[in-house]
Amino acid sequence: MCLYTQAKTKELKTTLNTEFRLIHELCVFVLCNTRKQELIRATLDTLSVYLTWVPLGYIFESNLLNILLQLFPQPAYRNVALQCLTEVRSRASRQPRGLGSWSGHPQTVPRCSMRASSFPSDKHRPTVLASLGPRT
Repeated sequence: MCLYTQAKTKELKTTLNTEFRLIHELCVFVLCNTRKQELIRATLDTLSVYLTWVPLGYIFESNLLNILLQLFPQPAYRNVALQCLTEVRSRASRQPRGLGSWSGHPQTVPRCSMRASSFPSDKHRPTVLASLGPRT
């Protein structure tokens, strides 16, 4: 990779890091508040690329993982939800234990309660969380 490309990539990553909170909030807001399949799919596609840069704290302090797990059983979202979950797992395994990279405040992280009734079709109600059983 040439020096110009490396410098430009670093500059873009830095810019994206300054805007990550807004992008994260928008993605979570859309996933929590829309029933339009096209919009959910486009948001998941965006999120799957963006997760490379979002600090892990934003992922684990919000309910993003719950949302992804609830979307995963639905065929329309399965592949892209799996891409997102795989990226999170990959990043989490590379992060040293006990070292967080998130400097935000929990109250600034958007939360929502994604109910089964918020999904486009009753036929595809999420069951993944229930099938995981109680936490031990």
